[in-house]
Amino acid sequence: MIRASHLSGSNGVDCDLDGANHIVDFKTLQGLSHYDNTSTIPGAALEKRQKAVDEEYHDRTRKLDSELHGSQQDQRGPIESELNEYGHRGRVLAPVIGRYGGASSDLSLILDLVAREMARKHTAFYNIGFSEAKALFIQKLARKWGHAIARGWATLLLDRLRDFVVVPSSAGGNSSFERHSLPSLPWPLGHVRLISFLGLVCAALLFFSTC
Repeated sequence: MIRASHLSGSNGVDCDLDGANHIVDFKTLQGLSHYDNTSTIPGAALEKRQKAVDEEYHDRTRKLDSELHGSQQDQRGPIESELNEYGHRGRVLAPVIGRYGGASSDLSLILDLVAREMARKHTAFYNIGFSEAKALFIQKLARKWGHAIARGWATLLLDRLRDFVVVPSSAGGNSSFERHSLPSLPWPLGHVRLISFLGLVCAALLFFSTC
């Protein structure tokens, strides 16, 4: 969750996330079928998945209200009402990270918020303009997050290669095949790195939202 209800126009610069606490659900988009579309808009598949996550949250709350509280289809039950207390008009943030290193617009909103708060703290101690400081942190964060995303996906592909591709046996003259044996992890290392990246983002948000 992002606590931004107390934030409003720091240094005169507004952010789309100001004024509300936001539920955040990070997603990845792996299957090639998701990218099989005719849209000419960059990141259309990621934006479609991002929108679907918010709709899934609200559909689920309506179903629960109907099952648990007997709410009618045209009524807003207590669970949906609680969900609508978060975000702007109840929207759930769903940053989607794609297999080609792209990310949906919600990640850009989070980056903008973090960069603004970092710039606000930076300008309190250093003689630099707020706009210049914010641009500096946007570039720095985008580079770090982009590298983390790219490395996470690359490692995941190597893990999949290790787990599902067989290699020739090392025994001399033996033409049989055996599964490649490497130390296993509870999750593929690529997922671990992606989770670590998302945890880093959440930690940064928690730090700046409590200061």
